[in-house]
Amino acid sequence: MIKIFDKNWAIEYLKEKDYISNLNIIGAIQNISVEQFESSEAILEIFVDDVNQPKGIIVKEHEYWHYIYAEHDDFIAYAKKAYFDQLPSYGIDACDEKAYEILKKDRVLEWEERCILLYVDPKTFKPIEKKSDIRRGTVKDKEMVNDFYTFKDDSSLYFIEESLKNRPSSFYYDQDEPVAWVLMHRDDSIGIMYTKEQYRHRGIAYELTMDLLDQVMKVNKVPFIHIGLHNHPSFKLAEKCGFQKYKPVYWFGIHNEKKF
Repeated sequence: MIKIFDKNWAIEYLKEKDYISNLNIIGAIQNISVEQFESSEAILEIFVDDVNQPKGIIVKEHEYWHYIYAEHDDFIAYAKKAYFDQLPSYGIDACDEKAYEILKKDRVLEWEERCILLYVDPKTFKPIEKKSDIRRGTVKDKEMVNDFYTFKDDSSLYFIEESLKNRPSSFYYDQDEPVAWVLMHRDDSIGIMYTKEQYRHRGIAYELTMDLLDQVMKVNKVPFIHIGLHNHPSFKLAEKCGFQKYKPVYWFGIHNEKKF
């Protein structure tokens, strides 16, 4: 695999090939920098098979996470042999089914999450009028968001702070106390949504999501989300907000020990 350094070229390539499928990879390339991590080894890296006529692209984030787009199946097979098989383990962020099947074949699958990619078409989006105290979040809210975060770990507070500084968010306040919120991940996907129990079933999640969608549109981006296959409440909310289903995607982790 050949390492490249032209982020703008990579973004334009991904937009041209399949813009909606590649929204998360484009977001990662635009947003992730060494400043988000503690070591220089964690800088985002981009690889292709051929600089003149690439058949796909790999984006590495941190020491573990990877994004992959392939025009052809043979790129996935080549990338597996030339790149992924050289790693002790790795995680894949929302790839399509073919990449999932090829990469996991004859390897130890450590974990997986099957999702659906949904997006909102800016041409059909209709914003709603705010009826509640909804505002963009601030860094001072980071500890509360982290305390209620499903995937809270040693690094989550730092990434939540970075998201609040650099990307749109939407918070519902009751007497200046945040009681519900929705943020964006560093790949630009919508997530980190939470409503305190006593404020549920009031339509707050809908208001927050619609406010965040409006903010995302205003910075000329396409809102998207990955929803787990069995998360029926989230699908219901997404449909109400105008999200359209695009395709299945797969999150998974591989340990490079051959299965026998």
